[in-house]
Amino acid sequence: MNFWLPYPFLRISLFFAIGILAGIYFQEWIPVQMAGVVFISGIGVYLFLTGFSKPELLIRIHNQLGMLSLILVMTGGYLTWYYHTETYRSSHLVHLEEEVALYEAIVTGIPEEREKTFRVPVRIKTAILDSNKILVQGKILVYFPKDAPIPVYGNQIVVKGNPKSIPPPQNPHEFDYARFLSFQQIHHQQFLTQGDWKITGHQPPSKILEVAFKFRARAAEILKSSLSDHHGQAVALALVLGVKDGIDNELRDAYAAAGAMHVLAVSGLHVGFIYGALFLALGRWRKTIYGRWILAIAGLGILWFYAMVTGLSPSVSRAVTMFSFIIVANVSNRTTNIYNTLAASAFALHCYDPYLIMSVGFQLSYAAVFAIVIIQPRLYALYTFRNFFLDKIWVITTVSIAAQAGTFILGLVYFNQFPVYFIFSNLVVIPGAMLILGLGILTIILGLFTGFDVYTGLILEYILRAVNYLVFLIENLPGSVIKDALITPFQAIVLGFGLTFSVLLLRHFRAYALYGALTALLLFLAHAAISDFHIFSKDCIYVYKVPGHSVMDIISNRRAYTWADETITQEPAKAGFHVDLNRRYHKVKHTLPVAASHELAFSKMGHGALMVFNEQNIYIMDGPVPTLEAPLVVDYILITKNAQRNPDLLEQINFNFMIIDSSNNYFAGRYWEDFCIKHGKNHHNVSTSGAYSIP
Repeated sequence: MNFWLPYPFLRISLFFAIGILAGIYFQEWIPVQMAGVVFISGIGVYLFLTGFSKPELLIRIHNQLGMLSLILVMTGGYLTWYYHTETYRSSHLVHLEEEVALYEAIVTGIPEEREKTFRVPVRIKTAILDSNKILVQGKILVYFPKDAPIPVYGNQIVVKGNPKSIPPPQNPHEFDYARFLSFQQIHHQQFLTQGDWKITGHQPPSKILEVAFKFRARAAEILKSSLSDHHGQAVALALVLGVKDGIDNELRDAYAAAGAMHVLAVSGLHVGFIYGALFLALGRWRKTIYGRWILAIAGLGILWFYAMVTGLSPSVSRAVTMFSFIIVANVSNRTTNIYNTLAASAFALHCYDPYLIMSVGFQLSYAAVFAIVIIQPRLYALYTFRNFFLDKIWVITTVSIAAQAGTFILGLVYFNQFPVYFIFSNLVVIPGAMLILGLGILTIILGLFTGFDVYTGLILEYILRAVNYLVFLIENLPGSVIKDALITPFQAIVLGFGLTFSVLLLRHFRAYALYGALTALLLFLAHAAISDFHIFSKDCIYVYKVPGHSVMDIISNRRAYTWADETITQEPAKAGFHVDLNRRYHKVKHTLPVAASHELAFSKMGHGALMVFNEQNIYIMDGPVPTLEAPLVVDYILITKNAQRNPDLLEQINFNFMIIDSSNNYFAGRYWEDFCIKHGKNHHNVSTSGAYSIP
């Protein structure tokens, strides 16, 4: 327990987070009433023991009291999660059984531009059900067409139609968008057309946020007008203001492959730069007590306003909260422990929003900072450079290695890749990001008050072009990124323990740390080998749900033999979101057309085709039923492209199971479902029930 003594907030924050995670993952097993009883009775026991026990007894039960307090903190985390979970309130939208005809809502965020729409978060206030107006609460993602005026933060709107629940994944191993949004307490969405809504007023939930968002919009206009290069605009807007609408797939992939994606998310790097610049400008005020308070108030105000301007993302919220604790500690002449400061900032953010713990940005931000604090000083001390520039290069290098060590497991879990040349890219992008941030802020200030932003914008554009050129250059180096590095949750946990023991080995060089790291490595390799054997020993056929299209994979021996319609064949990326993660799970190395396979038989038959794989016969029907001398007997029939309806189908094709893929429209799907029900045939409609797999 002595290890814990200097870090009280680390203990508190850790157990509070465990309580939140217990609520998120085990809410069905832990009734809130039981948690409330434990919390209240635990407080009673703690107060009784500390208030009425003799000093010598308190010394003897000191450890037990400590454990009781941590249990109370953990229970408090669970109750905080329950209190903040809106779906547990009876008035929430998820509990409505009737369809909503009309509802009133208020815009609570910044519109985000998509390919064909603007996505706007709103909070519903009232709903009309069969002429009855009721109070309702809940968040909705509303998609507005681009050819119409888009509501802004604070607008009150009236919307026609019934918000739909966000569907779960429709394909195996597909990204769970519904779960992702549920951690933001969003459970519904609605796509609008012209005339479906009306702006009725303006009443922003926060005047400060409204001012911040208006400043953000004006600042974005200044940067756009000062920069002509599309990629330069996108990087400047993301890096300075947190606006990521302009980042296309090409730019995102380049920065991800180079290991430089972190500079496009406003985080501690940006906040630290702003705080450092403010400290240099006003640092002389620290000499007096009033000056210290003025500097502290100015610092807190500017940092939090910048956080609001950039959208209060988890990473910037973490950084600003941490710096706020540091500022308050400095002005009150208190010494700060960086671990306690980090833990206190996490605790404060979790009290405000317990679901932040499930945010990828939040996890990456804290993992990176803790790793830098723990690992970087040891790495830096390994070698000393007397030359100033070599020393700064060594600092950036050790920071990059430490941050990557802290985040690479999360990178594998969430993004399934590892950037090989991250050290070299960070030597470019970190100094470049500081120049871009400084010049970007200066350009915005000059644009607001003078016309000289044209000149700083010109310099900024050259720097952006240079940084982007080097990032793309690093991306194109041989083996720049290890892709498809899919790991299981168990493997991630084992790697986490291995990393922990490795850090302990670096700090103390004890035998137990070496044995722990080696044990974790052996467990990881053993589990990976068993998982790979299980995956490779199983052949599968998948009929995916790709709305409006036909896509089928026959996966065998790390190859995917694909049958798809002409559009997907010419533009495979259109199906990527729906199929890529399943292919990664099966560790597919090559994707080939079915005609290239020697493991299956594929032959055209009239307007359809017959495929035989692993003794499974599948007839693919995309037109009229072929005229055959004798009925064709197959295990499966796959209906595609609104194949011609034929009540006499069974006279030509005798099948056991019908699959209706997602290229069929609603009416064709219903027809074939009714056909199967009438003739007692099993069936599966991919459009309504999601992807189908054989076996």
